[in-house]
Amino acid sequence: MHAHVLGEHGDSQVPIWSQAAVGGRRVELGPGERAEIADATRTAARRIIERKGYTDLAIGVVIAHLVHAILSDERAVVPVSVPLAGEYGIEDVTMSLPCILGREGIAGRVTPSLDEVEVEALRRSAEVLRAAERDAGLTVG
Repeated sequence: MHAHVLGEHGDSQVPIWSQAAVGGRRVELGPGERAEIADATRTAARRIIERKGYTDLAIGVVIAHLVHAILSDERAVVPVSVPLAGEYGIEDVTMSLPCILGREGIAGRVTPSLDEVEVEALRRSAEVLRAAERDAGLTVG
């Protein structure tokens, strides 16, 4: 299965159902199934912490994958946090987008075609991130 979750990592993350595929074929799920999968994805870290007390193993696996992609010049498409520069009408915030990762770091961005609902959800996620930046005193100006 191949599917992206974009935006913030948390409550406002955006599952990109319009591009979800298994073996290259689009995944057709009902609203209930989508909601269940989205909720399980959104709360996975919380459930792991409740059981184990930490999520460091998963973080380590992701970091190892990213380092391997860079050192091996894989040019793998992976979601990473990047400053948006107008993608989907969003600027001045850093959030998760699929990027081509290789020896030179981010070699390019992949901006999947999103439906209107997904674009609006991604814009709301950007606002959540901007608010968090303001609350943390990280905004300039």
